[in-house]
Amino acid sequence: MAFGTGHHPTTSLCLKTLASLFNKGMLNKECRFLDLGSGSGILGIAGAKLGMSGIGLDIDGSAVDNASENISLNNVEDRFLVRRDDITSITISEKFNLVFANILASTLRNLAGRISSLLHGKSYCLILSGILENQTENVASAYEELGLGTPLIRHEGEWSALIWTHEQRR
Repeated sequence: MAFGTGHHPTTSLCLKTLASLFNKGMLNKECRFLDLGSGSGILGIAGAKLGMSGIGLDIDGSAVDNASENISLNNVEDRFLVRRDDITSITISEKFNLVFANILASTLRNLAGRISSLLHGKSYCLILSGILENQTENVASAYEELGLGTPLIRHEGEWSALIWTHEQRR
């Protein structure tokens, strides 16, 4: 099974954040999402179950196969597609209202410019996880330097999630 059953704190943080943002009306059925490092597809499936549509990318073929199976089992093929690829396959003109990235902290930091360039300027939510608590400041600073402002930080055990929304942008 690919990473992402919903039980790991990093996945749980993302799912709880997604539910909270949706319940607050910051996300809706019109939103388009990107699930970067989709693993089992659980985050994208959750978004699709809420009525949003989007794509998932993973560089691991086994993860893509597993996510595709899970997408089918959850009957969200019409709203969520996953493919074996990386973020460079997304054109700079494509914009997303929601970006999930539950991957290594070092990768999140290295991809900060690319990830932030894909956010819809007027209405977006960015949820980053896969970050150990002691890595939080390092990852957050890469996005703060790009003008996203200070993130909301949630912790579960030794893990953290960083959350930015269009309302936080300075």
